[in-house]
Amino acid sequence: MTLTSLPILLYLIPLTVLAAALVPQNRRTVPLALGGMVYAFLTGGWESVTVMLLMSFSAWFTVRLQPHADDGRRAALRWIYCGCAVQVVLLALARSLVPEHARMPLLLCAVQGIFSIRQRGLTKMHLPGLMPYFGYACTLPRLFAGPVLSYEESYQMHNAAEKADLKTLGEGAEICARGLFQLVMLSLPMETLWHRLRTEVTLVSTPDALLTLPVIYFTIYYRLKGAATLGQGIAHMMGLKYADSFDSPVSAFSFKGYFSRVMIPLTNCIRLIFLPEGKKIDTFTYCARVLPLMAGMGLFLRDGASGMVFGILLALMLGGERFLLERWLTGIPKPIRRFGTGLLLMLCMGILYSADQSETLNFFMTLLGRNSIALSSPVLYMLTGSWVSLLFCIIGQLPLRKWGKSWEERHSILAKCKVIAVPLLTFAVTVFCMAELFSRYLR
Repeated sequence: MTLTSLPILLYLIPLTVLAAALVPQNRRTVPLALGGMVYAFLTGGWESVTVMLLMSFSAWFTVRLQPHADDGRRAALRWIYCGCAVQVVLLALARSLVPEHARMPLLLCAVQGIFSIRQRGLTKMHLPGLMPYFGYACTLPRLFAGPVLSYEESYQMHNAAEKADLKTLGEGAEICARGLFQLVMLSLPMETLWHRLRTEVTLVSTPDALLTLPVIYFTIYYRLKGAATLGQGIAHMMGLKYADSFDSPVSAFSFKGYFSRVMIPLTNCIRLIFLPEGKKIDTFTYCARVLPLMAGMGLFLRDGASGMVFGILLALMLGGERFLLERWLTGIPKPIRRFGTGLLLMLCMGILYSADQSETLNFFMTLLGRNSIALSSPVLYMLTGSWVSLLFCIIGQLPLRKWGKSWEERHSILAKCKVIAVPLLTFAVTVFCMAELFSRYLR
């Protein structure tokens, strides 16, 4: 069961939001955390729930017992390293027990635990009780929206949350509709097309393999973006303001710029933990930190070795870019750098073509022109059959919201039309997406 399954969308999310709205504001995290536990159970079974509880309890136990840096920096660092090691061990356990599609919430929970342990050891973090920390660590929207917050930030956000009214409900519904559209109408069709290209046809030419790369990219990109947007919308309905997780990555002209625009709260937290600002780090140290991090995340999120290889390639490109940037990359025009970044990222996506390494190797041999350089008819037929979804995926890469806000500021009539058009469009998109999910369920 995934985030787009009907029980989660029709029952779990509405009931969790309703329960959170009925309890007092200072107790709101409890039903949200219970909803997060149910979500973990529906997607990953009791194994996922058990690992998530172990992550939360071990992080809270470490935070409660560890000394502060003022009491001895060496002792504080030892506790930080031990606490982080426990979270890594639990991630390794989760990889062997939990299905691939249910691991992202566990990764976010572990990163949040590591962040809390670091905050407690190096700063004066408030010591929470077990239930408040449980509510902080397992909040339903954050399990797929991704904002990794400190305990103080989360506590202040919930206390400062405005009461739900028609405005916040409408704005939250609009954000949820965007996330649902990205998940149902963009990611799911691309995932289906990806599966069909792997199983129903044989890729025999370079164009066949080349056109498969954006299908893989769109599947992963809109799965992450749609989940983050849906969680942001759910939180917005309750008056919680989560930051945007994506900022037009297509506009980036470097790998570092790309990853600073993808899953922004998560990448910012990871950067703060492993690459703290204010400390000059040479390229070798940078690679020594980024390489195991990216490789470990890839190994955790995907079965087989393809995820690890993908993470290693990205880490090497980040390190190579850092090394070359100081010498001659800055002299290359930004449009060329932007195109080169996108092209290399697409080529890296080929590593994720299949969990079977021999199948992935054959894919790259085909990409290099082993058989032919002419587009085959079966692949062309499949791609033309999904041209609408592909077109929307390409359009979705553009900074449409920024353009819309800019046009709205220049033309006041758009703001007036928006009052009527946005609710109607939100309703239509929601109905259309749910109809698509019901049709998939009945097939």
